[in-house]
Order: sequence, then C-alpha cells, then structure tokens
Amino acid sequence: MIPFAQASERSQAYRLRKLAMAVIEQYPLAIKKVNYIQNGENATFQLIDKKGKKYLLRVHRYGYHTTQAIQEELQWLISIGKSTDIQVPQPIKSKSGTHFVIVKHPAMSHPRHCAVFHWVEGRFLWKHTNENYMHKLGALIAQLQKTGKKRKIQHRKYWSIDGLIGRNSKFGDLEDVIGIPRKQHNLLIRARDSIYEMMILYEKNNPKKVGLMHADLHFGNFVVNKGVLGAIDFDDSGVGLHSYDLAIPMRSLAFFTEYEKRSDLSQLCAALLEGYAEHMPLNEKDIQHVKTFQAIRQLVMLGWLQSRSDIPRLKKRIPIAAKNAMVYIKDNLDIL
Repeated sequence: MIPFAQASERSQAYRLRKLAMAVIEQYPLAIKKVNYIQNGENATFQLIDKKGKKYLLRVHRYGYHTTQAIQEELQWLISIGKSTDIQVPQPIKSKSGTHFVIVKHPAMSHPRHCAVFHWVEGRFLWKHTNENYMHKLGALIAQLQKTGKKRKIQHRKYWSIDGLIGRNSKFGDLEDVIGIPRKQHNLLIRARDSIYEMMILYEKNNPKKVGLMHADLHFGNFVVNKGVLGAIDFDDSGVGLHSYDLAIPMRSLAFFTEYEKRSDLSQLCAALLEGYAEHMPLNEKDIQHVKTFQAIRQLVMLGWLQSRSDIPRLKKRIPIAAKNAMVYIKDNLDIL
C-alpha cells in the first residue's frame, strides 16, 4: 500500500473515513451518518446520531502532539466548560472512559490519536462581520486567556518566539520552505532574523504577558449562535505572548476586507482591541507589537504549509503565501 503521506488527497480522505469508522466503535454513540469535513492540520468529521444530535470527530495529525499535550488541551476545554459560560467543544468519554483513543488501522501508516466532541452550534461570520462582533471576539480572546492563566501547562509551550520563528519552530523552519524564488526566500529569512532579535527581548521583558491561549482564532475557528460567539478547534492552543492571539484574527480581517473590497479594516481592528482591553491589560506597545505578530503569523504559516506539503492544495499555496508575507513586511515593518 502507498504510504499515507504519498497518497492522493482523495485516497487520504477514503483512508481517513475507514479510520473514523473504527474510532466510532470505541464510543457509546449510535451514529447513523458520517460527514467528512476536511483534512488540514487534522482530519475532521461531523457525526450525527439516530436522534439527530451532532458531534465532531477529530483525527490528529501523526507526530504533531504528544499524548500529554493532547490531555492538556482536553482538560482545559473541560475546565472552561465547568467554570464559565463560554461555548467551546466538550470532549466525550470513550467506552473505556478516556477522552481520546489511539487507533491503529491498516489503512493508515501510523496509529492516530482521535477524539470526539459535542458539536458547537453556530455559523461562521464572513460577510456578516461588523464592529459589534469584533468587539465580542476581542472579549472572547481575553476571557479564554484569563482561564488559561489558571492552568499549569508543561507540554504545550509552543508559541514562545523560539517556538514561532526560531530554528526549531513548532510549524517548521522557514529555511526549509521550497518552491519560492531564492531572492524572495533570502529576504524573508533576513526579515525573520530581524524580527526574532527584536521580539525575543520583548518576550524576556514581559513575562506577565505570556500564557495559555487559543492561538488560532481565524475566521474558521469561531462561530456565532444567537449573537453569542463560541470558539472551536483548540488543537493549536499553547503558551506564548498574548499579542500573538490578537494578530491571527487581524490577518483574517485584512484578507477578508480586501477580498470583499471593504474600507472598514481599521474600525474592525479597533473594535477587536477594545473588546480585548475590557478584560485583559493592553498598552500602546502591545498594540504596536500586534503588527509585528501579524508578520510573524505569516512566516509561521509558510513553515506550516511546507510541513503539510503532502496535501496538494496546501502545497500550491506556498508561493502566494510567501508573496503576501513579503508585501506585508515591506509595507508595515521597517526592517528590509
């Protein structure tokens, strides 16, 4: 059998479905329908039981998290569910009483960690994005960070400056990216090195601004239901500088407003920051560094796209992602 990473995207989806069916057998659920959602960082499926209740099945990417790191994520979600009214996915116990299972299947090259969650109802915003919702999103980010301060995390210390853009970054080294012009690649590496030197000092001097956070609240990872925002997909949650958490939805806003030809980017970003500042400290220097973190996010995503180049549609995005990162850095940071 062709190794999973070398199989076509269609073949990968077929194999993942076979694995999903094996996972379902380990849960006390009467599932009648299994809908494939996507295969990106993880593979996800929507499950529907005989009463119409929905669940999410997540198949973890092989080797991305340790067992202990997955446990820390799930325990944080459980804690949020017990101590707040924030809408987040709640993991379901398997028949053996665990919140995740490790399944080995002939269709897969390696065993996979898998978890099943209660479905978080809601719709994605996209065209309905406005200042009110961005204010709520800023508040949601801050509230999640507040709950994160109460957690002792040992295995998800991913998003330090070293973890983001150091030589052993979690998502992969920028220097390993292939498929872009050499001159552009060298400029991006030079920019990365300049940003690293600047931000490593900011991190060292601001230990109170470091903590557990969602770290991936782009527009596909939060939903709105009856005016209330809920956060989903905590797979990338980890410890890092809080401002990075704000940079991610800001990048989503930048791409979204440009695509929709809207002129309210600054107002939407201001509303996001205002909502955040109502719950967590935020000074002018932090806000300035959010701009830097937006550059970091783009460099991080280049490393991630390279690490997922086994998925053809993601591999194709590398050149445009590199071009966008270069344009942003030249326009917003005085380092090249």
